[in-house]
Amino acid sequence: MYILRALVLSMSRKKVSLLLVWLQFSLIFFIAFSLVSSCINVFKNENEKRRYIKADFNKCCQMIINTINTSTEICKDGADFLSEVKSMDEVSVLGNYFYYSTAFTSLRDNKAFVEAVERALDEKIRNLKKSGLMVNESLYQDNKKDLIAQILSVDYELFDSLLPNTFLEGGIPDGSFFESDSFKPVILGFGYKDAFDIGDTFISDDEKFKCRVVGILDKGSKWFSENYGLSFEMVNIDNSIIVLTDRPDTYIGTNFEGTVLANNYLISKEPFNIGLETKIRKVAKKYGISVGIYTFNEFFANERENFIEQYYLMLFSILFLSVIAIFGLSSLIVYGININKREIGIRMACGAETKHIMGIFCSEIFIIIMLAFFTSCIMANSERLINFLMLSMKDINIWVYAAVLAISLLVCVVSCIFPIRRITKLEPRELTGGQ
Repeated sequence: MYILRALVLSMSRKKVSLLLVWLQFSLIFFIAFSLVSSCINVFKNENEKRRYIKADFNKCCQMIINTINTSTEICKDGADFLSEVKSMDEVSVLGNYFYYSTAFTSLRDNKAFVEAVERALDEKIRNLKKSGLMVNESLYQDNKKDLIAQILSVDYELFDSLLPNTFLEGGIPDGSFFESDSFKPVILGFGYKDAFDIGDTFISDDEKFKCRVVGILDKGSKWFSENYGLSFEMVNIDNSIIVLTDRPDTYIGTNFEGTVLANNYLISKEPFNIGLETKIRKVAKKYGISVGIYTFNEFFANERENFIEQYYLMLFSILFLSVIAIFGLSSLIVYGININKREIGIRMACGAETKHIMGIFCSEIFIIIMLAFFTSCIMANSERLINFLMLSMKDINIWVYAAVLAISLLVCVVSCIFPIRRITKLEPRELTGGQ
């Protein structure tokens, strides 16, 4: 503390003010990074949904069964309810999906599979840390030893109907595949492309997943977020193994049966209307089930409202920070003019033009801006700092840097307007004290 105080006292007042300005603007641009990144993420999520979902928004619905619990009787009622809904003339596709992690220790000899699982777990750890969450490293090390892979279980008709993902090899099986034997059709995410060939079979440790590979997805394939269903965003499934099922009650009798029945989605033949909703609710009432039905349009309308609020809040924040920056820089230039009046007057008396004098101050401000910008670039890429501040900046791409740099340069230019006007009004005699 004493050393820092001595250092500050040893510096000139101007150097201290420049140091404080540099720190202030480094923080401002760092906050701008997070705001611009958040804006880009919101736009990206909205556009991704529109680009990937090919079914009509008015025909796609999420069904939330509110009374499902872990008792077998209630789960069977839920499965019967879904089967009856699926058989309705108005319904084109009805299916479910859920995420489940399971072990495949019998595949330790498959080097490509082991490497794929380790990559998937490392990626999960990185994403958790990036989000500012605490990570139990030892738990993930155990997951690697047990070869814990993420399973995405999806109704095969639903998987084929919603997202137009492309295949490197193979594809979606037809209905007859499910009648052949006890092995379920599996589509591998891109990360597992070297682990198996089309037609290979493998079994999970708990024997709940007896799988035969029917397809391998291209890189960057998507499915819906495991946490928010269809209402929020789509996630990359390169590190997932996709098990295709053919009916809602596929996993009745397992320890995750409630999860299976709680994630159901339908696509109607005609735009979803109150008549179909009434029919479904009557069927639910017969089984003593409470069910919520929400179309994609309802989800997206709600999200767009939140998006508009977020957008204007971020825009206001960026403008507010920019105004602070402009006043700060203008004040610094004016302060420099007042401190160096005599020097400016002598230079002007010797023939220096206003633009030459202004160039001295503007170049100084420009250097501060650039130093602050590059400092905040380093801060924005510091994983420890991001985790400490609990900020989520998942997509710091080139456009974020370009936008923040543009804001920086605009702040620099605008902040120089008032000082330039001030200098143009000054006469050498006034500056030198009449000498």
